[in-house]
Amino acid sequence: MLRIAINGYGRIGRAVLRALFERNLESQIRIEAINDLSKPAVMAHLTRFDTTFGRFRTPVDLQGDTLQIRGQSIRLFQEREPALLPWKQLGIDVVLECSGKFKTRALVDQHLQAGAGRVFAAHPLESADLTVVYGVNHELLGNQ
Repeated sequence: MLRIAINGYGRIGRAVLRALFERNLESQIRIEAINDLSKPAVMAHLTRFDTTFGRFRTPVDLQGDTLQIRGQSIRLFQEREPALLPWKQLGIDVVLECSGKFKTRALVDQHLQAGAGRVFAAHPLESADLTVVYGVNHELLGNQ
């Protein structure tokens, strides 16, 4: 099972979470954590109600700093410095960098310093190892 964390819970971060649960992929890909500067209550509300996609059909509960979705516990963090996140302790394989704030390799590498195995940025990144466009060169992901 792939263990992921989402950094930045805006439009893209929420769409990723919703897509994984709506496609019943949580047995293959598990969201372990979300890091965003919003308060946990705001993150829970934005998960339940989306201005583009409407209501999330799966119940979402908030227990302290943890979202509960379909029996899965997702830790919520509000850390500005990615290097301080507990990715190693949580066993994070991949961080999905969805904040749009970390646009250089050095900034994204902070997730690796924190113990993540890989980082996929949802935005253009200076000095990326690989830039992938689905439908154009996505098959290259299997070679990395």
